[in-house]
Amino acid sequence: MLTHSERKHQCEICEKVFFAASDLKRHKVSHISVKANSCDICKKKFQSSAHVKQHMRCHSEKRPYKCKHCDKSYIQSSHLSKHKLYHTQEQPHKCEVCEKCFTDKRDLQTHLNVHLGLKLHKCTMCQKAFSSPRSLRNHMFTHSEMKPYKCKFCDKEFARLGNLKQHMMTHNETKSFKCPCCGKCFHLMQTLKRHSLTHSGEKIHQCDICEKKFALLATLKRHQKVHFDKKKESIQSL
Repeated sequence: MLTHSERKHQCEICEKVFFAASDLKRHKVSHISVKANSCDICKKKFQSSAHVKQHMRCHSEKRPYKCKHCDKSYIQSSHLSKHKLYHTQEQPHKCEVCEKCFTDKRDLQTHLNVHLGLKLHKCTMCQKAFSSPRSLRNHMFTHSEMKPYKCKFCDKEFARLGNLKQHMMTHNETKSFKCPCCGKCFHLMQTLKRHSLTHSGEKIHQCDICEKKFALLATLKRHQKVHFDKKKESIQSL
């Protein structure tokens, strides 16, 4: 978490954070400048006619700036320059708090929200907030039946990319996580952690009906089904 002194270069209008006062000063112009130049097609407004000309390219199919490493092309040279960094694996944008580096400056800006504890991206369904738009997009899939991430080996589908990546490890024959007590091996660290509870005797999952405790969540769910079946039988007997 940043200290109070490290927060001083923060825009009071949009809460965007800058480490240099000069960067904040330039940014503030975007809030106060009169945008008198507009696009004839979509009516979007800009501060200068040069910005309008640059914007007009997005309404055209012309993409004159082509990458020599792949088939991608762009409407602006600056976009191509950013794209090239992914080929060279350069990460010129460094976080001054944790020294993590990023290819795109916008990714660094989003990352800074984590240090500040800022969660500006809120879910309209459940009001849960996130520090990045990407995290919010992934979360939104939990409110729908959409599962866009599909396993190429077994066709199983997932709402989140992270869940797919974890699942993909189950198709790998290598089981890197070994239990120090019994020697049993697992694909995932979290599976090993769950398994370790069977050795420690720790029971962290409690039934809210009879207060019985279990080491594994799956065991608790099987147990709760007994209560559900009994309740169902009593209703049917009425």
